[in-house]
Amino acid sequence: MLEMLGGTVQKPCWLSAFNVRIVDASIITEPGSTGSDWRLHFSMELFGVKCDYLKITEPSEGESFTNYFIKKGDLMLGDRAYGSKVGITHVLKNEGDFLVRIKNKAMALMRSEDKEFNLLENFRELEIGEVGDWDVLYSPSKNRWQSIRLCAIKKSAEAAEHSRKKAKQDICRKQRTLNEDTLELHGYFFVITSVKREVLTAEKIMALYRLRWQIELAFKRLKSILGLGHLPKTDPDSAKAWLHGKMVVALLASLIVDKGRCFSPWGYPLAKI
Repeated sequence: MLEMLGGTVQKPCWLSAFNVRIVDASIITEPGSTGSDWRLHFSMELFGVKCDYLKITEPSEGESFTNYFIKKGDLMLGDRAYGSKVGITHVLKNEGDFLVRIKNKAMALMRSEDKEFNLLENFRELEIGEVGDWDVLYSPSKNRWQSIRLCAIKKSAEAAEHSRKKAKQDICRKQRTLNEDTLELHGYFFVITSVKREVLTAEKIMALYRLRWQIELAFKRLKSILGLGHLPKTDPDSAKAWLHGKMVVALLASLIVDKGRCFSPWGYPLAKI
């Protein structure tokens, strides 16, 4: 469904109408700091693996689609942090589409304007590996409803147990409690999207979301190769200048790599045959 060529994912014809963008953010700390000092908001085109927008802010600026310019044709992929009403509404107002995971209680999804959509009641109908697809509503503002899709797949027993184990460890570290419904939901992987069913099937939606991991790899490269994870500065102006300088180097390196893929030592292109 999605093919790899030369280490990059090739854009399939069924996504020809979209400019698929992945967004995420990463914390950058100053020397000796025990907290978060700066946040890098980063957007990249999935097909081509190129940064198309970045923004450096204080950590109080949370992760949201509102940090990015959206245009018609953009299909924005984000993790749970981006599944907020404000961010989703920002994408739709600018004629874009979204594909995001949501936290279990991030927003109330409704079957109708007066009946809530119960996740577990519907997910329990799925077999392992089966993909479900439902029309749901959410309310971006009072007395206004937006129709979206909810897609889910039931995990294997091994994957579900691994997810629950990680959740329990995280909750234990935070000294909080985890209820049974939340534990059961870890047996499913689910996303919401504004893309219509006649445009992309639920199976294609799930296949596309798996590629969100590309931006995690981009951050790993920035931190391991360019040393972006820790600042050698403490003055705010110097810190921002250093961060922007690092990003210029990253973008130049990306450009050189792109050029290198089709570089010929002969210095001129081959004649048409």
